[in-house]
Amino acid sequence: MTRLSIVILGQHNLENTKIARFLGCHEETVVTWINRFGNENSINDAARSSKQTTFPEGTSQKVIAFFCQFETLPGYVRWTLSAAFKYFQENPEILGLGKGKTISRASIHRMLNAHALKPHRYSYFLQLTDPDFFTKMEHIIGVYASVKENLFCFDECTGIQALEQIAPPIPVGPKRPEYREPEYIRHGSVSVFSVLEVSSGQVFTEVIEDHTAATVIEVFKRHVKTASSTGVLNYICDNYSSHSTIEVCEAVCNLCDATLPEDLSTVEKRRAWLGSTDKRIVLHFLPFHGSWLNLIENWFGIMKKNCLDSSVCSKQEKTQNIIDFTKTWNEKYAHPFSWTYTGDDLRGKTVRKLIRWLYEEPSIMTAKFLGKQLKLMDSLIDEGWNKVSNSDWERLASAVDEKQEYFDSIIKKIDCNIFKDIKAKTPEKREAKVENKIQEAKQSLLDRISNFKSKIGAALAGVLNCEKELVNQ
Repeated sequence: MTRLSIVILGQHNLENTKIARFLGCHEETVVTWINRFGNENSINDAARSSKQTTFPEGTSQKVIAFFCQFETLPGYVRWTLSAAFKYFQENPEILGLGKGKTISRASIHRMLNAHALKPHRYSYFLQLTDPDFFTKMEHIIGVYASVKENLFCFDECTGIQALEQIAPPIPVGPKRPEYREPEYIRHGSVSVFSVLEVSSGQVFTEVIEDHTAATVIEVFKRHVKTASSTGVLNYICDNYSSHSTIEVCEAVCNLCDATLPEDLSTVEKRRAWLGSTDKRIVLHFLPFHGSWLNLIENWFGIMKKNCLDSSVCSKQEKTQNIIDFTKTWNEKYAHPFSWTYTGDDLRGKTVRKLIRWLYEEPSIMTAKFLGKQLKLMDSLIDEGWNKVSNSDWERLASAVDEKQEYFDSIIKKIDCNIFKDIKAKTPEKREAKVENKIQEAKQSLLDRISNFKSKIGAALAGVLNCEKELVNQ
């Protein structure tokens, strides 16, 4: 389209510099395509040589193996294309190219792309660690499906910085984005407490100085007063400690005119009472590492994209920006939010991810993480066996059987550094106490591994027996 525009504008006798400025390209580009059209009556690419650089057989596989398996340089987290290119120049024998031969950076990139590999890049993921994750997830999904009115999602968005760029931005131009000065002046930070009404998309937002239990309670009270005066109010929230203190329970009790239980000594008991349905206000707590199940996070993403990166001169100005954005959203853009995710294959993905970890033996897997993963697998066997394929269960059982040496290496790493916070009256007593904790932790993980092997083996044997009975029938 740019080439055609150059030719058309050139036919109207416009100066090359004006054409280049208008289309946002270099003047030499304008000259090239006006001349090409004049000489060849074409704006297509010129013919190119079909000759391609050839490499010995297996070079592509060696490049892939290098990126995926070869130890990085000291201090480097991963191989980049440029670092690998330089390393191949200095060590051509790795790819079997012979002395004096090398491979270009573009060829390296092309070989990786041919196999849809990008080992020089990374992205984040949230690994499930809550043993009861799927039970809690199904509860939240059920709430989205069954509660049609007075369903709210709330959370805090903390640490929003009020930043002032030291220079004004340069506005958008032809084929040019807005330019911004990266240096800034800090004017402090603010937090917001937001509540999304799922059925309408209306958002209640207050800018807060902190997110302590006292602040959360006061804002929560104000929202309840703005909500419908009749009917049950359902709130979805995360497991942040400020959401389930005894003060929160007392506030909900007063708002509902309910009776507070005598024993709310633990977090579990407080969350159980806050989630009970025999009162007007019901709080539904997400599983740990399940923030993505809260629709308010979607709205926070919208706010971040459209509001939070503005340059401001004070916290007050940032506060006003957030308030104005929320008002505009409610008046012009609010719409019902619908939840469609069912989590059908999440169980299988979780099992397959653990299998991959076990076979790749990552050095940073800790005893604590392994223990949580085995607890989660225990829960899946009990409550979600049929939602994971038998082939995945069989592969997991094989991996657990084959990786005892790897498990032993993880157990061996349990040492005094894990129990730094243990205190005692004398150094000798503390040392003895720590040693006991180390031995208990090692034995506990060893027992958990052994019990899991027995459990998954028994479950698979039961499936095999059922299949035999069906065949005999």
